[in-house]
Amino acid sequence: MSTFEFLLSNFLLLLLAHLILVYRSISKKSPRTLLRYFFLPVVLSMIFGAFLQYIYEVSEISNRQIIANILLLLWCTKSFFSYKSIKPLLLNSILSEMRLDLNQKNYLNLIKRVIKVSCLQFICFSFIYAINYLSGNLAFNLIDWVGLVIALLGVSIEIYCETQIKTTKKNHLLSGGIWAKIQHPNLLGIILFFLGLQILATGAIGSKWTVIGFFIIFFILQRILMPELDKKLLMRFGKEPSIETSYGYKKALFIR
Repeated sequence: MSTFEFLLSNFLLLLLAHLILVYRSISKKSPRTLLRYFFLPVVLSMIFGAFLQYIYEVSEISNRQIIANILLLLWCTKSFFSYKSIKPLLLNSILSEMRLDLNQKNYLNLIKRVIKVSCLQFICFSFIYAINYLSGNLAFNLIDWVGLVIALLGVSIEIYCETQIKTTKKNHLLSGGIWAKIQHPNLLGIILFFLGLQILATGAIGSKWTVIGFFIIFFILQRILMPELDKKLLMRFGKEPSIETSYGYKKALFIR
């Protein structure tokens, strides 16, 4: 199986899964299904890619491949029950455009938007397809260990932040602890997680091009999602004089 055939097969499955998610959301007249299971197509295409590798004996399964697949599977599964405040902000623009297409019965345009989202997601997660195609040396090397440690550190920060958010009283702004030192530490955790997986992917043969996906993820989080979160926090807490003049509030929101 050629590289093109492998990548095309994975992309088509990813696209099909997205089309089904959009159809389910339309039939239920709610975007909740799409929001909750937005990363499910990644899981399905990841498993499908590993299956193709095994069936066509493209390469042997390496330790880095097993670790990367398990980590990404756990992260995507976690996303089904978390990121409730992040995913709507991330997908707000595309959801608005899809609603407009539905109202105007412009189904061709709707399909084009789904293809666009699928292409972007495919590029962002391209590292896993590279690992599942030619995973490289079977043995775990030093660079692999570095990638694993960074990925585990990132997901640990994510879980810690999510726990803090869930246990914090409603309408209370987090500005102490890790939030006093780092702006949006939960997003930092996501960046570190994907950086670790990207480092793991360097052990795969012909995976250099997949670094584009990591830079796109970084750009989306840093330049698109982070400002949107800042706006949301300002709208929610900015009119409170006692909070607006708080050093912790300013530090949590604006230090970059």
